[in-house]
Amino acid sequence: MAYPTFSSEFELPSLQNLEAFYGLLETFFAFSTPEIKNSNDLSIALAKRTRLLEGVLNEELLAGQSTVMNFYKAFQENLIETLTKEKFAGLYAQTIAYGLFAAWMRMHKQGEKNLKVGAWKYIPESVPLLREIFYSFVGPDFPASLTWIIDDIAEMLEKADVASICDEFKLTKWEEDPVIHFYEIQAIKQVKEELEGRRKGGLVSSYLEEHVMRDFHAFELLVAPYVIGHFRVAMLLEELGYELEDEKRFKFFLTNTLEMKEPEQRALPLTNLIKEAEEAKEVKEKIPIRVVLGNPPYSVSSENKPDFIEKLMENYKEDVRKERNIQPLSDDYIKFIRFAHWKLDRAGKGIVGFITNNSYLSGVIHRGMRKKLLASFDQIYILNLHGSSRIGELTPEGGKDENVFDIQQGVAIALFVKLEKPLEEKKKQVYYADLWGLRSEKYRNLFENDVESTEWQELEPREPYYSFVPKDFARQEEYEKFWKVTDIFKEWSSGVKTHRDHFVVGFTKEEINQRMQI
Repeated sequence: MAYPTFSSEFELPSLQNLEAFYGLLETFFAFSTPEIKNSNDLSIALAKRTRLLEGVLNEELLAGQSTVMNFYKAFQENLIETLTKEKFAGLYAQTIAYGLFAAWMRMHKQGEKNLKVGAWKYIPESVPLLREIFYSFVGPDFPASLTWIIDDIAEMLEKADVASICDEFKLTKWEEDPVIHFYEIQAIKQVKEELEGRRKGGLVSSYLEEHVMRDFHAFELLVAPYVIGHFRVAMLLEELGYELEDEKRFKFFLTNTLEMKEPEQRALPLTNLIKEAEEAKEVKEKIPIRVVLGNPPYSVSSENKPDFIEKLMENYKEDVRKERNIQPLSDDYIKFIRFAHWKLDRAGKGIVGFITNNSYLSGVIHRGMRKKLLASFDQIYILNLHGSSRIGELTPEGGKDENVFDIQQGVAIALFVKLEKPLEEKKKQVYYADLWGLRSEKYRNLFENDVESTEWQELEPREPYYSFVPKDFARQEEYEKFWKVTDIFKEWSSGVKTHRDHFVVGFTKEEINQRMQI
């Protein structure tokens, strides 16, 4: 063995990229897989691996790896036209990680332990697109450069104590679902509870067959919730004694709710995506829907601009066209309200139940929207949950007011009721109530009350604003006679604003370059 020699002129290299190096070490040592016994540890472990997988996927996309690029193009062309490679990497990573998680939850009840091998048995054959996605994402054709992280996720889940984690969630009001909540799940459970409450529990199975499987429809744009949602519905139906036969499926579609274009008719790595799009389009366009529930996304700089929804939005913008800035009416949540409004107008009767951003309740620019809602719906119930940290909301007593979600914008629950025999304009009813306080207090109130037990204040929305919150317009006429600010000052503006941030602001050079090329 030779002895090392040192030169007096030798200098140690300067330290560089220490944070990246420490991050690499942390990632390396995090790959031990001890048994996980609670949901918090499970969430952290799964999130770490998901972020790591997202990073690897980004590298594959930048390198132009054919399999991953084909998936990216398929989703961009058929689901999200504005989808960037970075966003797709996140979507893809979540789909794989939480899809494996959902399979793991279902397998546990069947006594299966080998997740990588056994997962295929638990994908409903009645949903060919779901089987195709899962097979393509973690099957034998999956890029070899990604299989190691898939194996690690599977090993981590297989070592988790699923019984302890499920027991933990059964002790909470969120019941047994430790990942995400779906309106379809809660609706099916509500059916069961109401039948049992009427002492008709024996009718649950036939009701599922004749009504739930026929009349319930759901749309989801992102693949991860779509995958998990199908697993959760299948598990719940099994618990209720209903087995999904090969030719039947729960009508939960992967689609952009606000899009109505014909799907791309060409070869894709996901061939069933075309059939899925065609079936979803038929539901949106032709099938009468009388109850629409949801919590739509909020984004004033909406990238969701299909011709279909843009044309529908003209209805809400008609009365405010002369305003200088009607951009707030292009928020995603308003587009979803407009879609639901359109569906119930076509059905002739029904109910819309949404929890959304609450800015439309009193915003001046939203007055045309409120006018159109009043014209279509006979009864409107608004439960304002407040909680806006943007304007620093406090309770009427000056106490702390918290949001029910981890967001800054205040929210409200709205029920829009359209009767089969419309009421006269003067007899239409608008009811309003506030809910202030801490988040825990709001949750308790929502769990304990419903429409009948809530103390409503009846409103009389009047032109020109048609407000959905209590307003005193006793001196409105006097106010309108006073000078406008724009009449007082020769030069004026609305202040510094930025526009089109979703297009000109990015977090990576590659993201901006891609937009410029478009």
